[in-house]
This record gives sequence, C-alpha cells and structure tokens, in this order.
Amino acid sequence: MASLPEEFSIKLDISSSENLDQRLLFLMERAANKVKEVAPIIDYVHQKVADYRKQRPYDTVTVVGSVGNELYFPEVMPDGSYLVEVDVLFNRELPDVYLPVYSPPGETRKTPPLVTGKPDYFLDDEHKVVSTLPIGACLIELTSNINEIDENQRWKFFKELWDGKTYLKSLGYICLIPRQEDPSIFGEVEIEPLDKVKTVLLYRTCRTNMNTVEVDGKAIKLKILVDKVFALKATWPHKLSDFQSREKKWPQKEVVDSIVQDGCLLTHLTSYVAYPLQWKTTFSLAEQQLTTRFSFHQKFLFILLKLVKKKYLDMGVMENGESRVGLTTYHLKTIYLWICETRDPQQFIDYPGTGFLSFLKSLQHCIASTVCPHFFMPTLNVLEGLGHYKKQLTENDEKWTKEHNIQTILINRIDEIIKAPGQFLTDDLLDVIDEKHIHQLQKTIGEAV
Repeated sequence: MASLPEEFSIKLDISSSENLDQRLLFLMERAANKVKEVAPIIDYVHQKVADYRKQRPYDTVTVVGSVGNELYFPEVMPDGSYLVEVDVLFNRELPDVYLPVYSPPGETRKTPPLVTGKPDYFLDDEHKVVSTLPIGACLIELTSNINEIDENQRWKFFKELWDGKTYLKSLGYICLIPRQEDPSIFGEVEIEPLDKVKTVLLYRTCRTNMNTVEVDGKAIKLKILVDKVFALKATWPHKLSDFQSREKKWPQKEVVDSIVQDGCLLTHLTSYVAYPLQWKTTFSLAEQQLTTRFSFHQKFLFILLKLVKKKYLDMGVMENGESRVGLTTYHLKTIYLWICETRDPQQFIDYPGTGFLSFLKSLQHCIASTVCPHFFMPTLNVLEGLGHYKKQLTENDEKWTKEHNIQTILINRIDEIIKAPGQFLTDDLLDVIDEKHIHQLQKTIGEAV
C-alpha cells in the first residue's frame, strides 16, 4: 500500500470547540500530575527488571506494554493500593536458524514462507489441506540441532518433522533452569505453577501479592500483574510492510529507518485454534520506538482515550475473564498511530479537541466496517476478530452475546460521545479501573487465566 488506508482518509465534518480544547488540556494536566506521582513506582519496576536481566544474560529482557511504552496511567484499587500491569518481553536470536523468505504469488515453492501476501496452506502427511496460514504468520525451519547451538541454552524448544524438514513448534518450551536458580522478577507467582506443567507457554500471566515501595518516607502499596511473553528476533517483513516507503508527517525518517533495521519478533498466537507450528509476527519493540517519541499532547490524549474506552466502551468481563466487547487497547493504539502518522504533531498542541473527535470518528468507522489495517502490515485486519472470543463461553455468556449486538452498541455509544463530549470527560474519568484486572487479581493460584 503506497497511500493511507481509506479508513483514515475520510473527510471529517467535525471541528473542535474552545471549551473542548480547554477541558482536554485540563484533564491532560491532571493526568500528567497523577503519572508524576507514581514515577517512583515505575522506577521500581524498571530497576527490578534491570536487576533480573543481569541474572539472564542469555536473553534480552525488556519492559514493553504501557509501562515500557511510557503510556502507563495509575489504577488505584478500592483498598488504596496501586495496580501495575507489566509486560515483560524475553527474546533472543537463535543462530543457524533459517527463516524462509517471501515468494511472489504464483512462484513454485515447497517451503512455507516467513511472510506471505496471500493465504498459504499447511498440509498433512498425505498432502491434504488442514488449515490456512494467515497473513503475517510464518514457520521457522531449523538448519542445525538447536540443542547443540549454545552450551548456555536455557530454552529447549520442541521440533516437528514436516514435508522432509524440521520446524520449530510455537506452543511452548521446556525451561532448563532449575526453578530455584531462576528467581522471579517482582516476587510474582505463576497463575499456573511451573512445577505442575511440563511445557512453559510462550505467553504467561503472573501476579504478586502486596508489595510496599518507600517514597519520600511514605509506604506505597502495590500489586503487580505480570504478562511474560517469549519471542524470537526476526528481520523486517518488507514484502508485507509499506511502513518505510509510505508518506508520513510523523515520525522522522531516521526513526522509521531505525525501526525497520531493528526488525520484528516472532511469538505464538494466543489462541486455542492456532496451528502448533505457526508463529505470529509482532512489533512490540517497533511500537515502543514510536510511543516513547510521543509529544506531551500526543501521549496524554491517547491516555485519555484509553480511559474513555474503559469507562464507556467496555461492558465488563465474562465469567471466563474475557472482555465482553473485545475492543482492546491494541485496537485503539493502531488507529491512533495511523492518525499520528498523517497529522502534523503541532495539531495535537493547537487543537486537541479535533484530535479527540477525529479519533472517535475513525474508531466508529472501523467498528462499523470491522476493518482496521495493521499499522505495520496493512494487508492484515486487526479488527477481523472483533466479537470472537479466544476462550470457550459459559452458558450465561453465550446468552449475553446473543442478546447484545456489540457493533451497534459501540457505534451508538461513540456517537453519543462525539455529540456531547463534555458530558463524558468528567473528573472521575481519571479514577476508572479495568474490570479485567480485578478479575485476574481474584483468581486463585492454579486456575488458568
């Protein structure tokens, strides 16, 4: 794609009023003060990860997510403690691993590609189609014995022979480090204890009990939810990404070139229907290079939009812990990055209200069409799964989904916010708590999340 996706080039018949600008700026300042108050907590998180990183020199350990992307906004629990959700990325480069490259449509090839511009197929031993390879997914072929690559190997992956070649399985790995030799980062415990599972999943959720951090002689209590994601480093998927070539007003070219040079990551698709050899292309570190370059106004406008989603667009969680709506911060971030790329950064300073309303109009349009192009791979639609759930639903949840049209509810609610934004930008917007986080804190050890 050489031009901006149609979803984000529509002409918006909206304008910002002075009152809306002032209201947003007031909330931005209040939000900035709240973030400043918890800076010692964020420093504590980064220091703990830095200390842990020294004990794992064989992996690259990085804080990603809202904390790592400098988009964290404090959640205060009813008992006065803070809740911090920390995403920790473990990634490494495996030597002597061949990553198949893109092949143009129609070209004869036996090896499935790293990235493909059209659906490819998985075949069984009798060469019958068993499922399709989604855009942006890949297989990883091994060209040497990974158990002999590194004497300090700590991840023992599973392999599978397919079509005469050996591929790396993505469902999980065996950790070769004795548990007592690989301590936790924050004192967190696994939701699914490691001593009860043979395979460590590439995506796991943990949590801590109450921690106490001393700030200016005052004890601050906090609980930490830890999402651990394990990934492999890969080169940039040029054939599927026009990120480097398309016209943009933000960020600068040298930033774009640096992001592409650093490549992408491969991890497991967190879905029970994923094929065991299928790896997902992800851009966590690329996104971090963008969001950490947000201006004050870009940053805090996005934080306010996240809070609007939590307060007015979420509809609670199901009995299995999944969000009823399925509209995630990732969806918001994708749309927001498109908007940032196509607008002069000065507009966020001069007319924050226009940015606020433009985002909501774009979000409404995407939900109505269930189309939102991936920011780095535009041929991939990140809203394709809206209304579909990763986990099986209970009878009550099934009944709720049949009685509620999520698309219609969201479109109507967003329309209400656009028409009267002042009624929704209230002071208590900054006090909203994510119900999914509360559900995770209530889980008992040993229950799957």
